[in-house]
Amino acid sequence: MMSMFRQGVKTTDGSAPETLIKTSEDSSQPVAKDKWAESQARTTTGPSVINAGLTVKGDLESDGEINIEGKVEGDTRGKTVVVGKGATVKGSLFGESITVAGTVEGKLEATNVTIQNTARVTGDIVHKSVQIEAGAYVDGRVSPHLGGAEVRPAKPEFITNKPKTEETGLSDSKKI
Repeated sequence: MMSMFRQGVKTTDGSAPETLIKTSEDSSQPVAKDKWAESQARTTTGPSVINAGLTVKGDLESDGEINIEGKVEGDTRGKTVVVGKGATVKGSLFGESITVAGTVEGKLEATNVTIQNTARVTGDIVHKSVQIEAGAYVDGRVSPHLGGAEVRPAKPEFITNKPKTEETGLSDSKKI
């Protein structure tokens, strides 16, 4: 036999709330759907939002999108990270795609980085693709990377076809 109990407070008409919790594994009896679980499944597909007026101290991490409109003091990791126009972040941002319209003090590391014209970024930007709009303020090193390794152009090698002399070891054109 399956036992259930009702959780929560009674509604204004005296009826019990819809959420039921199963206390036995007997699956032969029907069980009402858990409204909380349904709402959690729906909300995990949308972006996580730090609204204006909210300050978060600590690191943030999501498998999806993180929209920051308030203040964050800590590192942020998400598939997509968006820093809104009035937002402030003191910490590093990591993701596949980062868009900044607000203020960031920290490193940005992503495949695609967009710095909008209202943005203020103080920190290095490591990217595969970067777009910096006219009017944006960036104080830091902007460097490309590919597959986790930073890409730098090869140092030019000066090649001369002239043989080295025995006296100095320099080519004839460089004798002192």
